[in-house]
Amino acid sequence: MKNDDLLKLKIEILAEDDTNFMELTTLVDKPEFLSLLPLLRKEYGINEGEVNLDNYDKNLDLITNNYKSHLINFSKYKDSKKLLEYTKEHVYLFNEEVGMETYPAFDTEMLLMCYLFRRPPIFSSVCFDAVLCGTVDDYSYRATKVVVNDSNNQFTSVSDLALPHVSILISPNSSDREIVEAGRIAKTLYKTDERLNYYKPRTDLVNKIKVYREWYWLHLSGKKYTDIANIWSDREDFDAADLDDNRIGKSIRFYKKLLTQ
Repeated sequence: MKNDDLLKLKIEILAEDDTNFMELTTLVDKPEFLSLLPLLRKEYGINEGEVNLDNYDKNLDLITNNYKSHLINFSKYKDSKKLLEYTKEHVYLFNEEVGMETYPAFDTEMLLMCYLFRRPPIFSSVCFDAVLCGTVDDYSYRATKVVVNDSNNQFTSVSDLALPHVSILISPNSSDREIVEAGRIAKTLYKTDERLNYYKPRTDLVNKIKVYREWYWLHLSGKKYTDIANIWSDREDFDAADLDDNRIGKSIRFYKKLLTQ
């Protein structure tokens, strides 16, 4: 590709963080990377003249709201055969003759770009923004990310169903401080994100839970509260003063309630 052609494809980098800027520029200024951009845009129906920040949402809609089957054109890539085999091996139910819906296909190609240029998956959003609007920033590249995954944005198993959960994504550039902060954010999300409210941890019961479980199963086997008290009265690791019928019955009922939550 000639210099004049590369100049037309130059990516605008708005990152303020110097480390992020270095990571971004050493990818998006690669001639091999730039040469793929017009091919990808043409393949997914993105008008080259509308590749800018103002049209980001419009270009994104072209991808996300297109449910037609899309066949990835591997011929545009260097080592296309190797890349095709890698895709067959790692993309569940991939069929080169049938294809996949447009958005999953596009997302797959962004990850293939990471593989092609030897970057971790965290760079897929950089490729994404470069293709759609020709601009990248600190948000495009984050060395450490905290995301809520559900069925809408991740295939986590053989099934397409993915129960909502929090993932912390790190890269070789993740700092210890960022990882600790990511853990704090993740714990907060479990308290604030509506998608995650199906699970309520009961850490306040940890010190009693083994006792409650054993009493529950003894009672389930036919033992009366008095029998359970007698069995436990000789335990050196438990205060016999707590072994009254009311206490045992209340604990078993509480454990049963836990099993309904």
